Amino acid sequence: MLGKLFKYEVKATGRMILPFYAGLLGMTLLFRIFSAIRMPARFSELYDVFTVLATAIFLILIMSTFFVCFIVMLTRFYKNIYGDEGYLMNTLPVSAAQNIWAKVFCSVVWYLASFVVCGITGFIFFFGGYLSEIANGFRSFWSALIYEVLPQLTMYGTFSAAGIFTELLLMMLVSLFSAPLMMYLCISIGQKMPRHKILGAFGAYLAITCALQTLMSLGGVVFGLTADSFWINDFIMNRPTTFMMLFLGGTLVLQLVLGVIAFFVTNHLLSKQLNLE
Repeated sequence: MLGKLFKYEVKATGRMILPFYAGLLGMTLLFRIFSAIRMPARFSELYDVFTVLATAIFLILIMSTFFVCFIVMLTRFYKNIYGDEGYLMNTLPVSAAQNIWAKVFCSVVWYLASFVVCGITGFIFFFGGYLSEIANGFRSFWSALIYEVLPQLTMYGTFSAAGIFTELLLMMLVSLFSAPLMMYLCISIGQKMPRHKILGAFGAYLAITCALQTLMSLGGVVFGLTADSFWINDFIMNRPTTFMMLFLGGTLVLQLVLGVIAFFVTNHLLSKQLNLE
């Protein structure tokens, strides 16, 4: 049943996101076609103005892609669970957890698709006419990374730089799941308000964010007062790779914990305290 819910979510959200992708790709191709046309010298200033405007519009569209995806995912959860569609959706023979995971997986898919689409269109927009130069530059960059940068990083500690790269990828992957779960939690908390539910969801987000920042600040202060500052500075200077891996690992664990808490609390609110008024 989870697979059917996921397909339904992708189709419902794709009606709003796919046209945006198509518009972004269409603008990119039009710009490349226009830039391939040799303009007379007397139109050089007009061409420069067009290039600046097209670049500005393209960058705005790139940023808007992720914003549109974010808004679509939030409104879809709100309308499908707590809006008019909720009267039908919550009577289906599916659990609250399945509803949550279907929307989370859908959100992950569209965010990954947005990265791919923005990467492809950005490459075409900025570098479409320099493919051979880019290939040579990439080979030089890869050679320098493998034979010069990584050996310098690994010599500072027992952990390799590949471990840092792996942790960064894991953090990005976990954040794709934990971020929508936190948003769903805030929306669900906002539904407990008798009035102004959307404002309540925004207030819940601010409260959770402030609480997390306060706890992290207090933890940093306590650690700084109790730990040996000389030993910490010496450890950071002599083993920066190890310190970076420990820091990233702690951040990754924190993301996992917050995501798990957000899921279970949201699942409880949907299962036991659902309010569609």
